[in-house]
Amino acid sequence: MEKQIERRILTCFLIFVLLAFILFLRIAYLTQGSGLAAVGQAQSTQTLRVASNRGMIYDCHLRPLVNQGILYRAAVMPTEQAVQTAVRILPDKSTTILELARERKPFLLEFPTPYVYSKGINVFEVYERYNDAPLAPHIIGYTDGSGTNGMAGIELAYNDYLTHSDAVIDVTYQADVTGNVVEGESPRTNKNRYDIKEGVVLTLDEEIQKLVRKACQEAVFHKNTAELAKDPTEQKAMEYGGALVMDIYTGNILACVSYPDFSQNDVASSLDAPGSPFLNRCFNAYSVGSPFKLTIAAAALENGISRYYTYTCKGYENIGGQIFYCNNLAGHGKIDMGGAVEESCNTYFIHLMELLGPETVMRMIQAMGFGSGDVLADGIGSAAGFLPELEQLRMMPAEAANLSFGQGKLLATPLQLVKMVSCIANGGNRVTPRLVEGFTNEDGTQIISREPIYAANPVITQRTASILQEFMIGVVEEGSGVYAKPNAGGAGGKTGSAQTGIFIIGDEDAEDVEIVHAWFTGFFPARAPKYAIVVFAEGGESGAKAAAPVFKIIADGLAEMEGIQPEKTDDKTPSFPVELENNNE
Repeated sequence: MEKQIERRILTCFLIFVLLAFILFLRIAYLTQGSGLAAVGQAQSTQTLRVASNRGMIYDCHLRPLVNQGILYRAAVMPTEQAVQTAVRILPDKSTTILELARERKPFLLEFPTPYVYSKGINVFEVYERYNDAPLAPHIIGYTDGSGTNGMAGIELAYNDYLTHSDAVIDVTYQADVTGNVVEGESPRTNKNRYDIKEGVVLTLDEEIQKLVRKACQEAVFHKNTAELAKDPTEQKAMEYGGALVMDIYTGNILACVSYPDFSQNDVASSLDAPGSPFLNRCFNAYSVGSPFKLTIAAAALENGISRYYTYTCKGYENIGGQIFYCNNLAGHGKIDMGGAVEESCNTYFIHLMELLGPETVMRMIQAMGFGSGDVLADGIGSAAGFLPELEQLRMMPAEAANLSFGQGKLLATPLQLVKMVSCIANGGNRVTPRLVEGFTNEDGTQIISREPIYAANPVITQRTASILQEFMIGVVEEGSGVYAKPNAGGAGGKTGSAQTGIFIIGDEDAEDVEIVHAWFTGFFPARAPKYAIVVFAEGGESGAKAAAPVFKIIADGLAEMEGIQPEKTDDKTPSFPVELENNNE
């Protein structure tokens, strides 16, 4: 019995010794092995991400459209000296700084100056991706809160290309086993490819973009004649609308401005803002009005109707029992095609629609690009707008009459109208809009890969285009577009005031007011045109008064860029107030 007890004790002892030996070996392995060494190394440092960067976005002349600003970002150690220095520099943020320091971890602050000399503080110049005054937010788009992922516009469309995970500034600190930074140890800085220069090149021209923004903000126009009569100082700048400038031969979009816009540095503040600031109105569809008459005129000229064909406007036209009024209720009398364009005579174009028939007109409308959208980049495109069905036009003459002067169910985008103007101005070829020119080399000094320029599609003859150009020049020189006439170079264009059928409900003492959109579509200069320009003022009421003055400022700026000098003439462009009819303009 005693021997059995002894054997059991011995067995237990041997098992204990064996377990102790295994435990010893395990501890030795963990102490000397690579696994614990790696964990210990990770626990002995802390890395602070100071900044990350993305690929560049350039204009057509390789001028940067992002990363134009500089911020001074400081990496601060939670030491007494560093914290006291930070509080002296940013006294209004002292509470926040002290709270960050209590966590015993390094933290980031933005300083107003790079000239800070204190142990424990390292100041870096980092790029500010967007300016506080946005240049082209609807085109460029914006990134998420971290600045690493594109959320809209070009930033989203080319996110994979623009994202560079190694384009960073990091600061690494020594830390003790508890994770707290060790004082007295100098941090290591890793600035890896942060100054990246390769990027996407847009067709936008920075100078023209600035010009168009300035024109939309500074053009002063009188809201309407009634208000002007009550108060001669009544003025209103553009609130909702936009403007486009296009190269008439390549389809390159040189400027694209939409209002209201938003801050790319504070997207959240615009989420609930009135006026849908994230909507790019240049690519959205609206009621058009009289600029559409140019398409009807093109169809007439292409189908054998002479520019000198005359019609007697009596101020209205009866179509199937429905009365359509001209903008001149007294009637224009005997008028030819050029006069009808200059005076924006509705009934003349109703008559042309009857002569041509819906089929002929619809072919021209679709050939000009109406009824179909454009894809400018992945996720960036324009609306198709809306065209009435051909069968509906055949069965309902009143619907065809509405279409003839750009009213009724027709919806079109400013981009479609600038394509129409380009076709007329370049001699008859429909161009494909372009927004992206290509991609740069690594140092951003040249374009090494270009996006294709699509071949122009002939739509109208050179003769028809020349006649329409002459009509449009007449609009600016003598017709409803006199407020668009530039100081140099001349221009051709067409005003428009489009009824929408949408009313603002008045109170007991006021009538309901219909929302009327204002347009001016045109080209510059008058001879040997180069630019197509469209200005759209949502709810602007009068194309002559709300949109034409914006066009003039743009054209004057382009003339200065082109070195076009004013001609000495005796012409005196009317100044406000001047009565210009705008109903159904």
